[in-house]
Amino acid sequence: AVNVSDQRWSLGVRVLHWLTVVALAAQLAVAFGPMAAPGMAPMKWLPLHMSIGVIVTAMILLRIFWRIFTRTPVRPLPRPVRFAGVLVHACLYATILAVLITGWLAYRPMPFMPPARLFGSLPMPLAPAVDGLSARAFAVLHARLVWLLLGLVGVHVLAALAHAALLRDGVMRGMSLGRPNATPRE
Repeated sequence: AVNVSDQRWSLGVRVLHWLTVVALAAQLAVAFGPMAAPGMAPMKWLPLHMSIGVIVTAMILLRIFWRIFTRTPVRPLPRPVRFAGVLVHACLYATILAVLITGWLAYRPMPFMPPARLFGSLPMPLAPAVDGLSARAFAVLHARLVWLLLGLVGVHVLAALAHAALLRDGVMRGMSLGRPNATPRE
């Protein structure tokens, strides 16, 4: 029998996971809410959007670094299920990073406008220009990647729910912040 504590991610990984969820939800609320308004209204929200992006970048890089040095929970899952989990997670990380990078590459302050300030005080550094691609092209790519990210998040959530409701194998409990109180069905 596998110990229940061996089936859980470390507390740091679990906390970073849920903080990332909250930060991405806030980012999407700003992006699809006030930043989707017509005219100049989105410019007012751009510093907040970029500040949250910096927070998400830091969390994702920390998660990747932490993940390299953290053991994976022990779970008796079939090889195809484990492979699908690794693939979806790799795609999630890669897509989040691509969204963040394309967002930064798309940022160009408008003429006669002061540059956006991160967290209200730090000037946002400009990304290097990429030959052959305009800031507008990166903005379009950024928006398309957000939709890809939402699709991957949907797959991730559906898989977590399938593990919890159908397979009852403890995978969902492995990322929960609560105490391990039950042994998964064998």
